[in-house]
Amino acid sequence: MKQSSIAERYAKTLYLAAKKVGNLDSVLQDYHTLVDLFDKHEDFQHFLVNPTVKLKRKQEFLTNVLSKHLQELSLNFISLLVRKNRLHYLMHIAKSFIELVQKQRGVKLATVFSSIALNESQINKLKEHFEKVSDSSFELENQIDSTLLGGFKIQIDDNVIDWSIKNKLQSLKKELLA
Repeated sequence: MKQSSIAERYAKTLYLAAKKVGNLDSVLQDYHTLVDLFDKHEDFQHFLVNPTVKLKRKQEFLTNVLSKHLQELSLNFISLLVRKNRLHYLMHIAKSFIELVQKQRGVKLATVFSSIALNESQINKLKEHFEKVSDSSFELENQIDSTLLGGFKIQIDDNVIDWSIKNKLQSLKKELLA
């Protein structure tokens, strides 16, 4: 079975469980925290997916470290992943869960690619602009793309809007060579 379909099935199960017990927002925050933890600490991710580390040790670590920061439902769900030997899907499940909640709430996820990190004010201005022109809510994620010379690209679902200097230079080159 493909990794994405496994992650989506587990994410849907987590979504239904969180909705049933009425703490969807808290669980959503937990999974945002996990994604941040994975992004900021590669050693944490390597520990969880390392097949040489015994499942019991992973379970103890997760219980001791995460129990102070996550909801009971989130901890139980992660324990299930440990027992089913699916912990290596955790990052994909977390992202799928976040996307599912956002989709259910009508929030679109957009990724802004820029040559340098955008500050909060710049991200908020872009978000306000896209919300105004599209009548949708957005959550923006900034990713650094060092190949861009300046400007930015935005990916919303399968659509890419390219306002980068690199793209403008390539367009100018095509015009000059035509």
